[in-house]
Amino acid sequence: MKGKPVKMISITNEDDTENSRSILKLNEDELLPIFMSDAVKDRYVSVISVAGAFRKGKSFLLDFFLRYMYAKYVHHKLDDGNGWIGEDDEPLTGFSWRSGCKRETTGILIWSDVFLHDYSDGRKVAIILMDTQGTFDSESTMKDCSNIFAFSTMISSVQIFNIQSNIQKDDLQHLQLFTEYGKIAKKDTGKQPFQKLQFLIRDWQHKWEYSYGADGGKQLLDSLIKNRKPLENQQLYESVVKSFNNIDCYLMPHPGFVIEEPDFNGCLKEIRTDFKKALLDFIPKILAPENLIIKEINGIELKATHFFNYIQEYFKVFNTKEFPEPTTIFKATAELNNEIVANTAKEIYEAEMEKYVRPDAPYIEEKELKKIHKEALKKSTDYYENHIILGKESFLKKFYEKIKNSASSNLSQYLQINKGKLALTELRYLKLLNECVTNFNEKGQEILKGSLKEFDQSIEVVKSEIYKQFTKKNGCEEVFQKIRKQLEERIEKSLDDLKNQNRLRWKLAESEINVNYVEAKKLYEELMSASEQSIEGLEETHPDAKEKALEKFRNVPKEGVENVFESFEKRLIEDLESKLNSLKKWCESQQTAFRMELLKLKESYEKDIRNEYEKLLASEELLQKHEEFKKQAVKKFDGIRYDIGMERCFQEVRQELIALIDEKFDYYRTKNEDNLIKFETRCASKKEDAKKAFSDALAGKIGWFDSVEKVKEIYNAARWDALSKYTKEVKDGPHNQDTLKKYESKLKEDLKTLYEWYENRANLVAVGGTLVAAALTALLFL
Repeated sequence: MKGKPVKMISITNEDDTENSRSILKLNEDELLPIFMSDAVKDRYVSVISVAGAFRKGKSFLLDFFLRYMYAKYVHHKLDDGNGWIGEDDEPLTGFSWRSGCKRETTGILIWSDVFLHDYSDGRKVAIILMDTQGTFDSESTMKDCSNIFAFSTMISSVQIFNIQSNIQKDDLQHLQLFTEYGKIAKKDTGKQPFQKLQFLIRDWQHKWEYSYGADGGKQLLDSLIKNRKPLENQQLYESVVKSFNNIDCYLMPHPGFVIEEPDFNGCLKEIRTDFKKALLDFIPKILAPENLIIKEINGIELKATHFFNYIQEYFKVFNTKEFPEPTTIFKATAELNNEIVANTAKEIYEAEMEKYVRPDAPYIEEKELKKIHKEALKKSTDYYENHIILGKESFLKKFYEKIKNSASSNLSQYLQINKGKLALTELRYLKLLNECVTNFNEKGQEILKGSLKEFDQSIEVVKSEIYKQFTKKNGCEEVFQKIRKQLEERIEKSLDDLKNQNRLRWKLAESEINVNYVEAKKLYEELMSASEQSIEGLEETHPDAKEKALEKFRNVPKEGVENVFESFEKRLIEDLESKLNSLKKWCESQQTAFRMELLKLKESYEKDIRNEYEKLLASEELLQKHEEFKKQAVKKFDGIRYDIGMERCFQEVRQELIALIDEKFDYYRTKNEDNLIKFETRCASKKEDAKKAFSDALAGKIGWFDSVEKVKEIYNAARWDALSKYTKEVKDGPHNQDTLKKYESKLKEDLKTLYEWYENRANLVAVGGTLVAAALTALLFL
């Protein structure tokens, strides 16, 4: 047991003089943490109070209440029957009690532990146990006792009236105040103002007339009501009955005279069996979940927050020089009751509006929001008007105006929040757009690493997935379609870039096949040149040279370009056979001066064209150089003098020279085109590297709330760095200026597109103002 008694109301003197009047003191500092805790404040309350004459065992009884409460609602151990009542030798602890003639409890105490229970229908209840000062003792004034008894009855849902031996007229007179209050309240509302009055007759001695327990108590109560004479008693009984929803009586046996011993500590083994049986029967009738009574005022069930408000209000009423009039108590009850109804009505309005203006709700048209406001206000005022309002008609108008004024004030805030959602929605979609484009580019780069043949199909699948990723999420249709169009434009542009990169991969694959083709031919020529230059030697060397040339050619990646590979392979075989025939014819011809000159001019041409090839010229430029060098070689060959009889031989060698030069050019042209494709591929790659570096720089340096000028400043610096990075890395080695400039232009376009996205975002944030900034901050940390 971790709890302790906490004073709710204490009685103290106004000053230190002998004739100082006693006043009440509300212990708010200790009550607030109990009633306003997160676990308790929003629960309905069931308040069980024990009141009655002093030294009649109220605190003693409440300690058994505590044993039941901890077993049932804290440890959940009531399945083992009656074990909750404790062990035979277990001392009784909780509220302070002792035998004797001096009072133990002063004022009103509550137990610091509030017991919690959740019903299957979803209702949650907090159970509060309350102990009151013994009434009408020698140390308290009549006013003090009346105040304490009245206060506890007003705030309890069950008032257990602890009475010795039998119900006497004096006992009923203690309830006189409530009967007067009850008349006023019932006249105003038609309802009994109080809930349950439980008479608990202690030390009942006439069990042969009325048996112990609830049945005997009911018989005793019925007999008292039927035999209520004289007229004064009859009126008193009727007033009490009309003031409470339910009145019960329970006859409790004597616990045994051991309780009068000064060293008695409450052990069960010293208490009479009849009394223990009565405890096991009576306590669950009050405290079991199915028997709990929620505290109500005017038919409204109170939560802990409202309950504490009533405690504060009643304290003001009872803490006066004179005992308060019933009309005063009723007025205070009416004021607070009506305010609670009004506040609940305002909460209904706010709850309805929150459905549409909460952060995750979509933007709606202002006209529609005002319509929703009217419907929510009507639901709120209907709730207020449909509840019985205590007091005069003026109360109705007073709180009705409060509800309307509160709703009007809230509407202006809701409208402003709703407007801010437009800009926030666009920012959300822009953020999603950027994520989609980034995701598309990353997946596209992964696909580029895979199969050439499957690229088109795979990239279309990714494109479809990205469009599905960009879904409408609580935003207006107009903004969604606007950003969706921007997304499609960005995706198509990225798709063009990816297709261009794949085209370059395709061309590179074809180029590598072509390079292997010319390299294989060159290897064949080298092997054949090293052989004996006779027909027999050539024919002997040819099979091995052909096999090695084909082996070299076939050692090239061909996945995705199988058709191109097969075409070049067939062509290579034909060329090798043709070359063999050509070499054989060469051997058959005589070694003339023409051929010597041919070799000389061929070598000169190859030297010149190789020098130009190393400059990585465009194909057209290399072709121009070829024509120029070819023309020079043929011109020099044409300058050879020969006899008229050598004309045919001269022309054959001349044509052979041209063919050899063209063949050499084909080799260097193929190699040059391969280098150009590789260079273009490098330009595309370096462009992407520079673009990524630029994107990372912007993402790292530009904040969500930076101004457009700040964004532009960062953009200019990052743009210079990106262009410099691209130019430096591309120029590192042979380069083609046209290709370099082409991809430099593409890079500039990409950088501008990225910048426009950040510029657009900065403009939106600037337009949205403080509200959008706050909402955006919440979005970023969600």
